[in-house]
Amino acid sequence: MKTEDEFETLGNSINKMTSDLKKFQDKLRNYAADLENEVKKRTHQLQDKVDELGKFHKLTVGRELRMIELKKKIEELNKAKK
Repeated sequence: MKTEDEFETLGNSINKMTSDLKKFQDKLRNYAADLENEVKKRTHQLQDKVDELGKFHKLTVGRELRMIELKKKIEELNKAKK
């Protein structure tokens, strides 16, 4: 709009605001996508840790159960000796 008055100024301002809003929306979309990717990455890392802890728990519980079984066998052998 080339009217060289307040309408031209208003039109230019509206065009600039529209352009700025589009740029801001693009930045927000990129930021949201980056956050989503970071959440997925961290979730995967946490799941790996949970899996690792699960394996460790399974090993320690299995070891404890085996120790209990061995103690019972020792008691049985000690009773059989007497």
